[in-house]
Amino acid sequence: MNEQHPDQSATQNYSTIALAGALSLLFFHFYRCCPVLHDYARADKALSMLDGILTRFAKGPLFTKILVTKLLVLGLLLLHLALSKRNRDPGPERGHPMYSSLVGSFLFFASGWIFDGAAPADTETQWTYIALCMAGFFISWYALENWVVLAWSRLINRDVFNREGSSFPQERRLIPTSYSVNLPTRFFWQGRTRAGWINFINMRRGLLVMGSPGSGKTRFVIRGVIRQLIRKGFPMFVYDFKYPELTRLAHDQFMAHKHKFPPGTRFWIINFSDLSRTHRCNAIDPRNLDSMTAALDVSRTLLLSMNRTWVNRQGDFWVESPMNFLASIIWFLRKVEDGRYCTLPHAIEIANAPYEQLFAVLGTQPEVEGALNQFRQALDSKNFELLDSQAASVRTPLARLASPDFYYILSGNDVQLDINNPAAPAIFCLGGNAEKQEALAPVLSLYIDRLCRSINKPGGHPSAVICDEFATVRSPALITTLATGRSNNIATTIAFQDISQLKMSYSTQEADTLVNMAGNIICGQAHGETAKRLSDRFLQTLQKHISTTYHSRETSVNESERPGTTILPATLSNLSSGEFVGIVADDPDCPIDLKAFHGHIIGDEKALKKEDAASIPLPLVNRATPEDVTANFHRIRQEVRDLMKGIISRLASDPEFSG
Repeated sequence: MNEQHPDQSATQNYSTIALAGALSLLFFHFYRCCPVLHDYARADKALSMLDGILTRFAKGPLFTKILVTKLLVLGLLLLHLALSKRNRDPGPERGHPMYSSLVGSFLFFASGWIFDGAAPADTETQWTYIALCMAGFFISWYALENWVVLAWSRLINRDVFNREGSSFPQERRLIPTSYSVNLPTRFFWQGRTRAGWINFINMRRGLLVMGSPGSGKTRFVIRGVIRQLIRKGFPMFVYDFKYPELTRLAHDQFMAHKHKFPPGTRFWIINFSDLSRTHRCNAIDPRNLDSMTAALDVSRTLLLSMNRTWVNRQGDFWVESPMNFLASIIWFLRKVEDGRYCTLPHAIEIANAPYEQLFAVLGTQPEVEGALNQFRQALDSKNFELLDSQAASVRTPLARLASPDFYYILSGNDVQLDINNPAAPAIFCLGGNAEKQEALAPVLSLYIDRLCRSINKPGGHPSAVICDEFATVRSPALITTLATGRSNNIATTIAFQDISQLKMSYSTQEADTLVNMAGNIICGQAHGETAKRLSDRFLQTLQKHISTTYHSRETSVNESERPGTTILPATLSNLSSGEFVGIVADDPDCPIDLKAFHGHIIGDEKALKKEDAASIPLPLVNRATPEDVTANFHRIRQEVRDLMKGIISRLASDPEFSG
């Protein structure tokens, strides 16, 4: 036996009283306006005694105006429906009450046009009025009930995606520090949209930016990081995959805030799209190659970027052997004539020399003999099939770089990679090119890798490394910088689209290490593994759950609270552009209780357009003509031929010669 709650019982009584009041008012209205009812009452002896009372009551001020009376009737009817606990299943069969409302209202109110308050002589007209008015009343009753059901269902299901339940309190304070990046946001909490801040108070702990194409990574996050760190005087490296977007921003900010940098700070640009606006840089500068191990690192970076299928096969003979081959060439160039010819273009040219000449020349350096033993044995046994397969793994991908433009940029020494050198700090922008990405990726990877190894040392000026579209290059040294750069005051920001994309250039272990290592993480729209892994990082919150049960006589609504996941993978999959979730890292001297965030990053569109309109053209740094570029290409080829010819001649005259 179900017992009814006292409050529910009282509410049901009030509902019944309201309905009785509405019907009573309607009856007295008819008794006043339709004399035909008086005739029936007087004809019946039992009712004749009530006629006087009814007539006197119906003549009261409440019934003098038809419109007022009918509005009161509908008001009491609406009150009855609002308090009623009858079945309120908002099923689709009810339909929308708009049309029934119009019909019922028209019949209920327009029926008064039959007579204007005065009793008509025609009895049929009176009965017609009563019938039309009652029909309008009942149709209006049905329509109002549907309106109440619709409102009730929307009240119960107002948050079908549990937006309220999955929201949580967020940081509303601006917390600036010397290493911070602060992004303004709007977030939803307790039924209201509020203003807040994403406070990356210590960028040295690393920032990981993820999100599908168009989610707003560059526009809302990367640009803000560049802008704020340059305003704080940070020397910086920027990998600009969409050159010149980020390069232009960095240049504008540097020119506007140059006074915040140490005197003599330079702005370097390397890109392979516009030779007039690029500096030149030898990625394997002999001053940065202090051992055969360093040459092997260069070889590994280049070849794994060129052959992505090798990433998960490291340690295999068919992978390690070509790496040793290229490392031997690089270390040979580092040792001969004190590194005068130690550039990547020279290495490419030597790699294509005939086997007999190549191994004879390389053998003049004792340090590379061990790495070349297997090649010498294959040559001595005339196993050219093995030689060709190993050499082709190096020669074929390097051939993509054998162009005058590449040789020109890679053979100069304008740029020094130690951008955090306190005596010569710099902002260095490296531009990519989507059309040439297949050929450019190894060179870009090499630049990033060598730069990270150069700056991740004690004693440097506080600096920043910002790598957009990190999955388009391969730099294990940058992952190491993310892990250890904090002690050397390096603020590292890495952006990519998806973990699965990252695993195309990096091994599964490297990708997992990168994703798990960053202290600060921000993510736009994401799917699959990325969404699942990020969802697991958020704390659970107590969420309200509403269940509705429809019975024949009443509706019961039950509310409960239980722990629930704050950010579901589906939530990440449905984020809008500019909407991000994430977690910030704090410091012992600046703790943050509310580390998680979910909101829209606020971008000042007017300020951005004004900033773009005032953009300064990138400087012209190179006035080399096409003839100069071609001449440099032929010069390098000739230098390699002369070098090998000279060494072979010395070997022929002195078999004991060893360089």
